[in-house]
Amino acid sequence: MENTRENKAKFFAQYLGTQITYPDTDDKLITCKLHGVTFSEVETIYKRKKKGCVGDILSFKSNGNHNSDAINAYLELKPLSLITNDELGAIARFYNRTATNVYIDNEQLTFDYYHGDETHSAAIELNSGYCLDYLRNNGFAAEWMGLTVEEQIKFGWVKLKTI
Repeated sequence: MENTRENKAKFFAQYLGTQITYPDTDDKLITCKLHGVTFSEVETIYKRKKKGCVGDILSFKSNGNHNSDAINAYLELKPLSLITNDELGAIARFYNRTATNVYIDNEQLTFDYYHGDETHSAAIELNSGYCLDYLRNNGFAAEWMGLTVEEQIKFGWVKLKTI
Protein backbone atom coordinates (compact mmCIF):
# COMPACT_ATOMS: atom_id res chain seq x y z
CA MET A 1 0.00 0.00 0.00
CA GLU A 2 1.18 3.49 -0.82
CA ASN A 3 1.37 6.41 1.57
CA THR A 4 -1.19 8.63 -0.18
CA ARG A 5 -3.61 11.25 1.09
CA GLU A 6 -6.54 9.08 0.04
CA ASN A 7 -5.24 6.06 1.93
CA LYS A 8 -4.53 8.18 5.00
CA ALA A 9 -8.09 9.57 4.88
CA LYS A 10 -9.54 6.05 4.64
CA PHE A 11 -7.36 4.94 7.54
CA PHE A 12 -8.33 7.92 9.71
CA ALA A 13 -12.03 7.22 9.02
CA GLN A 14 -11.64 3.91 10.89
CA TYR A 15 -10.78 5.83 14.06
CA LEU A 16 -13.44 8.53 14.41
CA GLY A 17 -13.57 9.74 18.01
CA THR A 18 -9.90 8.95 18.61
CA GLN A 19 -7.23 11.49 19.56
CA ILE A 20 -5.53 13.19 16.65
CA THR A 21 -2.45 15.39 16.94
CA TYR A 22 -1.34 18.04 14.44
CA PRO A 23 0.91 21.12 14.36
CA ASP A 24 -0.86 24.48 14.68
CA THR A 25 0.17 27.72 12.99
CA ASP A 26 2.92 28.35 15.57
CA ASP A 27 4.15 24.72 15.33
CA LYS A 28 2.51 23.99 18.69
CA LEU A 29 1.11 20.45 18.75
CA ILE A 30 -2.64 20.29 19.28
CA THR A 31 -4.31 17.09 20.41
CA CYS A 32 -8.06 16.79 20.09
CA LYS A 33 -10.83 14.47 18.95
CA LEU A 34 -11.12 13.26 15.35
CA HIS A 35 -14.66 14.25 14.39
CA GLY A 36 -14.93 13.68 10.64
CA VAL A 37 -12.91 12.75 7.55
CA THR A 38 -13.31 13.28 3.80
CA PHE A 39 -10.79 12.77 1.01
CA SER A 40 -9.97 16.48 1.16
CA GLU A 41 -10.07 17.32 4.88
CA VAL A 42 -10.19 16.22 8.50
CA GLU A 43 -12.53 17.79 11.05
CA THR A 44 -11.56 17.96 14.72
CA ILE A 45 -13.41 19.01 17.83
CA TYR A 46 -12.14 20.08 21.24
CA LYS A 47 -13.34 22.03 24.27
CA ARG A 48 -11.95 25.35 25.30
CA LYS A 49 -12.58 26.84 28.70
CA LYS A 50 -15.28 29.53 28.58
CA LYS A 51 -15.74 29.13 24.81
CA GLY A 52 -17.52 25.80 24.50
CA CYS A 53 -16.71 23.30 21.78
CA VAL A 54 -14.61 24.40 18.86
CA GLY A 55 -12.58 22.57 16.25
CA ASP A 56 -10.43 22.86 13.17
CA ILE A 57 -10.73 21.82 9.56
CA LEU A 58 -7.44 20.31 8.41
CA SER A 59 -6.77 20.08 4.70
CA PHE A 60 -5.03 17.17 2.97
CA LYS A 61 -3.74 19.72 0.46
CA SER A 62 -0.47 21.39 1.29
CA ASN A 63 -1.02 24.88 2.67
CA GLY A 64 1.96 27.22 2.63
CA ASN A 65 0.33 29.65 5.07
CA HIS A 66 0.39 27.38 8.11
CA ASN A 67 1.03 23.88 9.36
CA SER A 68 -2.52 23.03 10.46
CA ASP A 69 -2.95 20.39 7.86
CA ALA A 70 -3.95 16.75 7.76
CA ILE A 71 -0.73 15.82 5.97
CA ASN A 72 1.22 16.29 9.23
CA ALA A 73 -1.50 14.91 11.52
CA TYR A 74 -1.25 11.55 13.24
CA LEU A 75 -3.39 9.40 15.51
CA GLU A 76 -2.31 8.61 19.06
CA LEU A 77 -3.21 4.95 19.53
CA LYS A 78 -2.60 2.37 22.23
CA PRO A 79 -0.41 -0.65 21.49
CA LEU A 80 -2.11 -4.01 21.88
CA SER A 81 0.23 -4.71 24.80
CA LEU A 82 -1.86 -2.25 26.88
CA ILE A 83 -5.13 -4.13 26.48
CA THR A 84 -6.62 -5.10 29.83
CA ASN A 85 -8.11 -8.40 30.91
CA ASP A 86 -11.49 -6.68 31.19
CA GLU A 87 -11.24 -5.52 27.57
CA LEU A 88 -10.23 -8.99 26.40
CA GLY A 89 -13.19 -10.41 28.31
CA ALA A 90 -15.58 -7.93 26.69
CA ILE A 91 -14.47 -9.03 23.24
CA ALA A 92 -14.70 -12.75 24.07
CA ARG A 93 -18.17 -12.36 25.66
CA PHE A 94 -19.42 -10.91 22.38
CA TYR A 95 -18.75 -14.32 20.83
CA ASN A 96 -19.91 -16.34 23.84
CA ARG A 97 -21.37 -14.89 27.01
CA THR A 98 -19.78 -17.67 29.14
CA ALA A 99 -16.22 -16.91 27.98
CA THR A 100 -13.50 -17.32 30.60
CA ASN A 101 -9.69 -17.68 30.68
CA VAL A 102 -9.26 -15.12 27.90
CA TYR A 103 -5.80 -14.35 26.52
CA ILE A 104 -3.98 -13.43 23.30
CA ASP A 105 -1.90 -16.10 21.59
CA ASN A 106 -0.35 -15.75 18.12
CA GLU A 107 -2.61 -12.89 16.98
CA GLN A 108 -5.69 -14.77 18.21
CA LEU A 109 -8.07 -14.14 21.08
CA THR A 110 -8.29 -17.50 22.82
CA PHE A 111 -10.88 -18.37 25.46
CA ASP A 112 -12.81 -21.18 27.12
CA TYR A 113 -16.59 -21.31 27.21
CA TYR A 114 -19.31 -23.54 28.54
CA HIS A 115 -21.83 -25.44 26.46
CA GLY A 116 -24.13 -27.33 28.77
CA ASP A 117 -21.92 -29.19 31.24
CA GLU A 118 -18.88 -29.21 28.95
CA THR A 119 -16.01 -26.75 28.60
CA HIS A 120 -14.78 -25.92 25.11
CA SER A 121 -12.05 -23.69 23.71
CA ALA A 122 -12.25 -21.17 20.89
CA ALA A 123 -9.87 -18.83 19.07
CA ILE A 124 -10.81 -15.71 17.10
CA GLU A 125 -8.43 -13.82 14.80
CA LEU A 126 -7.73 -10.36 16.26
CA ASN A 127 -7.70 -8.74 12.82
CA SER A 128 -11.23 -9.76 11.87
CA GLY A 129 -14.83 -8.85 12.57
CA TYR A 130 -15.89 -7.65 15.96
CA CYS A 131 -12.37 -7.98 17.44
CA LEU A 132 -11.03 -5.44 14.99
CA ASP A 133 -14.00 -3.11 15.46
CA TYR A 134 -13.61 -3.25 19.24
CA LEU A 135 -9.89 -2.53 19.06
CA ARG A 136 -10.36 0.49 16.79
CA ASN A 137 -13.34 1.84 18.73
CA ASN A 138 -11.25 1.72 21.88
CA GLY A 139 -8.19 3.42 20.40
CA PHE A 140 -5.91 0.43 19.83
CA ALA A 141 -3.55 0.29 16.88
CA ALA A 142 -4.50 -2.54 14.52
CA GLU A 143 -3.58 -3.81 11.08
CA TRP A 144 -5.49 -2.12 8.26
CA MET A 145 -5.84 -3.33 4.68
CA GLY A 146 -2.65 -5.39 5.04
CA LEU A 147 -0.75 -2.42 6.49
CA THR A 148 0.94 -3.39 9.75
CA VAL A 149 1.05 -1.09 12.75
CA GLU A 150 4.80 -0.71 12.18
CA GLU A 151 4.13 0.48 8.60
CA GLN A 152 1.45 2.91 9.86
CA ILE A 153 4.05 4.36 12.22
CA LYS A 154 6.62 4.56 9.41
CA PHE A 155 4.08 6.44 7.23
CA GLY A 156 3.60 8.94 10.07
CA TRP A 157 -0.07 8.09 10.48
CA VAL A 158 0.25 6.68 14.01
CA LYS A 159 2.24 7.23 17.17
CA LEU A 160 1.82 4.70 19.94
CA LYS A 161 0.91 5.91 23.39
CA THR A 162 3.13 4.95 26.28
CA ILE A 163 1.74 4.73 29.76
